[in-house]
Amino acid sequence: MSNNIEFVDVIDLDASMRAADVDKFLDEHESDLPEDCFLFEMAKQSRVALRKGNIDEMVPIDEFQWCGTSSGFTYEFLVKYVCPKIKGRVEVVFNWEGGERSGFICVDGVVHECDVEIVLKPR
Repeated sequence: MSNNIEFVDVIDLDASMRAADVDKFLDEHESDLPEDCFLFEMAKQSRVALRKGNIDEMVPIDEFQWCGTSSGFTYEFLVKYVCPKIKGRVEVVFNWEGGERSGFICVDGVVHECDVEIVLKPR
């Protein structure tokens, strides 16, 4: 998919990352990340942990975003490099420019890409 991601629907989120991993991604790739990226939200807490010498402290992912400018271009980076550092469970649907949807389930760093179906069930 070559377009950008307009927004992310979070189905399930109970995950975190090591403070050292968050800081490394931001130090090495900050200018390459999409404009709305969950790593930016984790920066302050990870840097506080690192100042205290707690490199292995787990920083919660409170909001999973990966959208806006550069999000389509960096999607593969998310799946290949960022997700393997995630502990816990993330289930998300990516809503791409042009109306396409894709999704994945990430459990302890293992990503399972998913087809997305929208189903209406009678009440």
